[in-house]
Amino acid sequence: MDRDFSEAYRELNRRIINLLDSFSALSALSSLDLRNVDETTMIRNALKGLMDNLDIERCSVFLLTDGELVNCTGLDWDDLDNWENADIIKHRIPSTFTVSIGEGIMGLAVQHKSLQHCHDCSADLHYKNVYGQKIGSLISVPIFQFGGEVLGVLNISHSTPHFFNEWHERFLVVYCHCLGQLLSNYRLFNHMEQEIEKHAAQLYHSQKMEAVGQLAGGVAHDFNNIITAISGYAHLVFMKMSENDPLKRYVEQIITSSDRAANLTQSLLAFSRKQAIHPKPINVNNLIKGLETLLLPLIGEDIKLKTDVPAQELFIMADSGQFEQIIMNLATNARDAMPAGGELTIAVKRVDIDENFIERNGFGQPGKYVHISVSDTGSGMNESIRNKIFEPFFTTKEVGKGTGLGLSIVYGIISQHAGYIDVRSVIGKGTSFNIYFPAISGIVEENRSKPATALMTGTETVLIAEDDENIRNLNATFLQELGYRVLTAVDGCDALEKFNEHEDKIDIVILDVVMPGKNGKEVYDRIIETRPEMKVLFTSGYTADIISSKGISEKELDFLAKPHPPVELSRKLRKMLDKK
Repeated sequence: MDRDFSEAYRELNRRIINLLDSFSALSALSSLDLRNVDETTMIRNALKGLMDNLDIERCSVFLLTDGELVNCTGLDWDDLDNWENADIIKHRIPSTFTVSIGEGIMGLAVQHKSLQHCHDCSADLHYKNVYGQKIGSLISVPIFQFGGEVLGVLNISHSTPHFFNEWHERFLVVYCHCLGQLLSNYRLFNHMEQEIEKHAAQLYHSQKMEAVGQLAGGVAHDFNNIITAISGYAHLVFMKMSENDPLKRYVEQIITSSDRAANLTQSLLAFSRKQAIHPKPINVNNLIKGLETLLLPLIGEDIKLKTDVPAQELFIMADSGQFEQIIMNLATNARDAMPAGGELTIAVKRVDIDENFIERNGFGQPGKYVHISVSDTGSGMNESIRNKIFEPFFTTKEVGKGTGLGLSIVYGIISQHAGYIDVRSVIGKGTSFNIYFPAISGIVEENRSKPATALMTGTETVLIAEDDENIRNLNATFLQELGYRVLTAVDGCDALEKFNEHEDKIDIVILDVVMPGKNGKEVYDRIIETRPEMKVLFTSGYTADIISSKGISEKELDFLAKPHPPVELSRKLRKMLDKK
């Protein structure tokens, strides 16, 4: 068991490092200045951000020109060592070097519009030797512009054969989509008038958010599966420990770390707007008043907190947990802007957005809104900083003291709720964030149910269909500990075979949404053909948009998102089985 924990923890550590490297490389890409640089310099700066975060020896970009790939620019380790000396940095490949479509690894990447991986260049007939370069491994990835047309190819290489793995492939596909958007925007910016550039910048910001969201969605599934396994096994060990076991505090630390990793994933999905939300009618007045006790220790004794809530109760349709996160993030920002103390004011009122408002402010749709303002008396911001504050990873804090995700998360949550946010700031006088949520008529709030804490046992037979071995074994072991009889299936096809073989014995089925062969929805449709009354619980670590694309509606079908603690699985199963 100790060895399994150790291996799982090392694997989690490797995945987290890959995740952070991915976001660092995309952060460097998203922060590039497209103004006052030529195209080659802009691409070279992008490649530097890639090499700073990935262990590669050489990378280059070839752009498609008149039906041929023409070398644009490239970098290797020597270039990074001499980065400050512009005269030394130059192409390692002659600028006249060209490749035809279909020729070599690069040409095949363009021809097939897909990533090409040369694991061992010395044994691959498609690899085209380049004079003066020792290349063992090579990946070529097409760079797409808007609409799906190929702009060029990104190449990364290493002298060691079989150096790159599946993570490199997945990340580079996302990176090249972002690079293509960046290159398209660069060319667009250089041919636009001033007024058009303003709108293009808004589009560019939106696309950067979506690009990071693609990466977050791509890693969320694997990341959530790992966290679920580690957290689940840790809970199992914790359950079996005596109260005085000296190792208990170490297991508690593993559970706490797993929870932090799960929260990181949810935060990334929040600002990418791919996190599932559960909106309900909420009373804004009561929620703001209830947050006062949480905000006071957060902002400190040297900052005075004022709340201005009207007598008239105001309601919005929102996810209360995410609404609280908005206020907490803005309060944290306000605290940091007032190191010597000051005043933080949260005010609520009802406003009408009309055509005059939209014309004055440049945003909004006509209607009735609840306006929440979060204002401080801090240092304020200049226009340059104010224009960047909602961009992912932008921060004015020292290295190690801020991720640059706080306001991006706020922006993503508000946008997902069909709301708007505006910021006004004056240097030396403070900042005010103005949030607008669509108002709804007064509805009595539902009381929030408390999370279950006790494990709920059973004796029924459960069929678990899960392609991830760690999760499958974890859930099987856990449910057997609770008294259930368990059957397991490794994919969708195996699930149907096991169900047909034991149909009369099975009481409930747990289906992973995305599996090889047949996905969870396809298996579900076949099962209810013969057993319409069969209880089925869907589970997945994928993002809400991918789950929805597989035909799964969390509102219509029973669903449990990964990662989830074992107690939540036991509660959900018991509730479904006891339902008549």
